[in-house]
Parts: sequence; C-alpha cells; structure tokens
Amino acid sequence: MGSLLHPVGPEEPRVYWVRRALVIGAAALVAVGLVWLLWPQPGVVTANPPATGTSSSATSSPPPSTSVPPTPTPSQPAGPQPCDPSAMRLTVAGFQRVKVSTKQTFTLSVINGGKEACILTISPETYTLTVNSGKDRIWSTADCTKWLPAKKLTVQPETAHEFQVEWPLRRSEAKCKVEKAKLQAGTYVATAVLAKEATAKQVMQLVK
Repeated sequence: MGSLLHPVGPEEPRVYWVRRALVIGAAALVAVGLVWLLWPQPGVVTANPPATGTSSSATSSPPPSTSVPPTPTPSQPAGPQPCDPSAMRLTVAGFQRVKVSTKQTFTLSVINGGKEACILTISPETYTLTVNSGKDRIWSTADCTKWLPAKKLTVQPETAHEFQVEWPLRRSEAKCKVEKAKLQAGTYVATAVLAKEATAKQVMQLVK
C-alpha cells in the first residue's frame, strides 16, 4: 500500500506519478467507450401509419349499376308491304300503225324492280293510261273507271303483272263518254303512269 502511494524506483517520483495518471486516464477512456457502446442508443422508430377511411386498393362493394335498359326495336310488319313506285318498271306495247277505223289494244305491264315481294295496286287512283297528240289530250282511263282492270296482288321481285286496255281510237270525256267522230291520221303517244312516278310510252301512227 505504501508503494502505491510512494513509488519506489530509480526514477524520480514525478515520473512514476505521470505514468500512473496516463494509465488511469487510458483505463477511464476505455471504460467510457465500453459504456457508450453497450448503452442503448436512441433512434427513430417508424411505425405503420394508421389506416385511413378507404384506399384505392381496398376491396369494397361497387356502386349499384345505373345502366339504362336498351330501347326496344320496333318490330317489322309481317308480310309484303305496298310496292315502292320508284322501284317499279312499266311497259306499253301496241300496234305502231293503226287504221283510224279500227281499234288499238295495249298490252301493259308493271314489273317489280325491288328486292322483296310487294303488294301492287292497279286502280284509277294509282294508274292511268293516256293518249295524246302533241299537247292535245285525246283519251284517258281517268275518264272512266271501268276502262282500267283494277287489281291488287303480290308481285315477286323481277316479276311482271300484265293486263290489257282497249282504246277505240276516239276522244274520251268524263263519265265514260266517247265521241263518235273519227280521229285524224297522225302521230299519237300512249303514256302509262303509276303513282305519278313510274312511266312508259308507246308511239304509234294512225293512218287512213
């Protein structure tokens, strides 16, 4: 114990005290270092954030559908429909030279130029056959309903309805009246008209 407080040796006592101070200081630094390493260090703790109300990835029930029901398509009428006059083709056939003392018989036809069967109506309201000489109206089925064979029928595509109309080579008047006087020789034109759209013509010569 006395040797610690009073160092003995060949050196001066001051030297031994300095050495002891250095040793004690080094031991103190080592002890402080160990304490710092072993003591829990404060750090930042990251915690999961609290869940918010909803997220884009959260599974939830979709909103109720608000789709509008489709509009029903109007049903197409069953069976053939009335013929479109613009799809019809007319023909007029007769003698090209006729004596004024005889008569002319026209063979007429209406051809369904459409792609579907249709209902064709031949009547004084839909069809007329008229004979003119220049601008002079000579004769017409419009003057007498019985001169035109009325008909209502179904016509298939590219199928013709054919009928005949007789012209007595006289002028006509309303209420089925026909003049007795003979016509003059010359050029006459017969014109068929369906619903004021489809037309056909026949040119002929009346001779003595």
